[in-house]
Amino acid sequence: MDRTDRMDQRLLVVLRDHRGCTLLDGGTPLAWYPAVTQALAMAQLLADATALRDGAPARVELRSYGRREGHPAHSPPGRRTCAGGIPGQC
Repeated sequence: MDRTDRMDQRLLVVLRDHRGCTLLDGGTPLAWYPAVTQALAMAQLLADATALRDGAPARVELRSYGRREGHPAHSPPGRRTCAGGIPGQC
């Protein structure tokens, strides 16, 4: 994947803080969740839907107070990957 492909790829961010988690789509807040597992589940669902529609998965990142923690999901539809990068361990 080259740099221009990454720039065009949908970016979903789960921003974790002391109040809970906010799900962002390209920087726009979509929803708030009290737990990270709920926010990651919705982000994965949106990433899977994007992959079905566009043919390429969205990037999902987990951040804490603006610090990038990881890429919980770069998987094709049907293959769940969560915060530790371990499939099925949500």
